[in-house]
Amino acid sequence: MAGNINLSNQQWLVKSFDSNKNGIMDELKVDPQVRDKVDTDNDGQVTQNELLSAIKSDAVEINKGTIVANKGSHIYVEGLETLKSVRATANNNWGHVYTPTLYQDDTLQERFNKIEDSNSAYRSAVGRQRSALRSIAEMTSGKTDATSRAINIQAETALNSTRWNSLFDTISFIGGERSLSEAEMANSNLQSSFSTLNNTIRAIAKQTEDLPDVKGTIQATDKTISGAFNTINAIENHAKTPQQVNTRLNSLADQVQAESGGRTSLWGGIGAGVGAVGGAAIGYFAGGKNMKSAAIGFGTGLAVGGGIGALSGNMKDKALLGEAQSLRQLAGDVTQYNPNAAKNTLMGETQNLYQQTLHARETHDLDNARVNTNSINKIQQQVNPVAQEANRILDGYNK
Repeated sequence: MAGNINLSNQQWLVKSFDSNKNGIMDELKVDPQVRDKVDTDNDGQVTQNELLSAIKSDAVEINKGTIVANKGSHIYVEGLETLKSVRATANNNWGHVYTPTLYQDDTLQERFNKIEDSNSAYRSAVGRQRSALRSIAEMTSGKTDATSRAINIQAETALNSTRWNSLFDTISFIGGERSLSEAEMANSNLQSSFSTLNNTIRAIAKQTEDLPDVKGTIQATDKTISGAFNTINAIENHAKTPQQVNTRLNSLADQVQAESGGRTSLWGGIGAGVGAVGGAAIGYFAGGKNMKSAAIGFGTGLAVGGGIGALSGNMKDKALLGEAQSLRQLAGDVTQYNPNAAKNTLMGETQNLYQQTLHARETHDLDNARVNTNSINKIQQQVNPVAQEANRILDGYNK
């Protein structure tokens, strides 16, 4: 496909349209204007190979059951780059300003100086925040998508609610308590403005953190499908037969299960020995270097160490038995695995992804881009289990 998106599974895409599997694309109509581009031998039929060749050369596409001239697959979402810029601006302008610590024995001058230092910090922070929000408001002005409109309203509202020129005036300490009161009032107003602006910027950053990435989602889904096809091919072309793999996995399971026998008593004995030595030493020294205390410690260590050792052995046995059970399950799944069924599922989802790609290029607004992205994510959700199972089966072949 021409343009920004190139699906990697054109061969399987073409096969997916050949529902009767006769190698002839009689399931599709052909636009007369492109017939000579696909029916290259002029025999009146379009074969799989002819269609595949035409698609790979970007000559045609399959749209609504008809082979037509390729229109390219350039996907552009109006407003997306703007919102990425909005997110960057918002993320870079969060802030926090510490309020001053005041003490009872501060003089009026000291109290005033602390508050005015805080005011200076708040004025600077509020100035940066308002500048950021003005930029955001300008970037989103006139945009038609719901996200941009909502952000524009938020930015304008926050700017209007904090538009007090007096906040940015420096107060001089010339009137004693009166000047201090004015500084404290300014500090309160500045804190309120800072909080309003900061909350707005954080909310805008949150709204723009999950923007629809149609191209990225298509490419990720295509990669998963392509990887799954490759894995299935590796299974089908593997040197071992499913029955040979089954035998090998069951043999491994027998070996693992054999390792678990008698481990509880073995580990219990080791634990008892270690516990006895440690317990005797602790008892001896804790009991004032008394041999009676050492004997008591020996007995306690023997019992506790043996119990812990037996518990450790039991846990190890359970892990080995669980591993043996998993190997037997995999052995059975290998012989029951149906690569053709898996490929049929993938071909259907390849076709769905292709159609979603064609649909995505026709819609350029952000709101529809979200819908398209969600639809493609659903395809990914259908493909993931197929890909994961194929990987699991191939892992069984390679053990």
